[in-house]
Amino acid sequence: MNLPSEEWQKLWADRANVLTQVRNEILTEGFKGLILVNAGGAAALGAFVQAVWDKPTAPAILPGLLSGIGFLLAGTAVSALGFVPRHLSFFHHKTTEPLKNPWWWAELAVIASAVALFVVGMGTAIYHASRAVPQHSPTTSMVDLCPSWLSKLDWTAIFTALLFFATCALWWATRRLVKGAENTAIRQLRAYISMVPQGLVSTLMRPPDIHAQPVTVSIVTKNHGLTPARQVRFDYDVQVFPHPRPLGEQFPKPTRSIPNRFALAPGEDTPMNFSRPEALTTHELQKIREDAARIYCWGIVSYVDVFDVQQQTEFCISVVGSNFLVDYLLQCYATVREGKPRPALPAGMPHPFNFDTCDRHGHGS
Repeated sequence: MNLPSEEWQKLWADRANVLTQVRNEILTEGFKGLILVNAGGAAALGAFVQAVWDKPTAPAILPGLLSGIGFLLAGTAVSALGFVPRHLSFFHHKTTEPLKNPWWWAELAVIASAVALFVVGMGTAIYHASRAVPQHSPTTSMVDLCPSWLSKLDWTAIFTALLFFATCALWWATRRLVKGAENTAIRQLRAYISMVPQGLVSTLMRPPDIHAQPVTVSIVTKNHGLTPARQVRFDYDVQVFPHPRPLGEQFPKPTRSIPNRFALAPGEDTPMNFSRPEALTTHELQKIREDAARIYCWGIVSYVDVFDVQQQTEFCISVVGSNFLVDYLLQCYATVREGKPRPALPAGMPHPFNFDTCDRHGHGS
């Protein structure tokens, strides 16, 4: 399917809108994470300051803790102001070229500054806490030193270290939240292609004879996603195999392909014909009559979503019809040769055959 230039422009515009929406969600979650780690670190250090304010070690450790709180509050303020350059970047005339947009660089500077202030704030608190640990002389034994050291300063250093690691864990959890939001947006917005069998078709390029017509299966390809699927292509095969197939037996690798690549807009579908050039043999027809063999069509549809990720969906169906299917096809071709109307189906029978799907049908990324 070839789309006119206007439809291609619409598809690319939809793609750009989706990518912009995802980037906005990522930036929003990222700034939330920066605010969270800086503000959380400042609050935790503030609580610790209150706990050690009247302790003997307070004069040695409080300057570092208060300096660390100051850096973390500054990081919180910088993170909270991150929306300003982000908002202004959309109004710059180079908004479609980020590397040439100064406000885009300002966003990166805000992010780098918030991370740097967090590291400096926590590092300052830990550095001053470690400096407050008393030095002991070579003649002082660790047995004599341990009680006073543990009771006065060791727990301060340990608590500060634990606070640092807890804040880092909080940052990691926020980062995972951002990645989760991104993956969720991609899963919700990307294209999803399905394959629904429709029937057997014949061609006017060959005589209307079951021993001359190729075996052609018609399958409707539909995009169920919210964004276009691009570069859609098919690798497939059509063959007659014994029925039932052994449980767990894999189908051979497809040997045929449809060279034309096309795009499917959201909600759009198109019928595709998958053919085996060779007609059904007398032996194959007899096996199909006995329901000891079926016509199978299997393969893979590959496509690229709006996030430039290669996706694929497997399909595998068999034609169910046995004796009635063969007789009906013979009658159809006979009426075509004689110029008569196609034979009518029995009452309550909408199709001369049904389709069965294999266990791998619908699998994919």
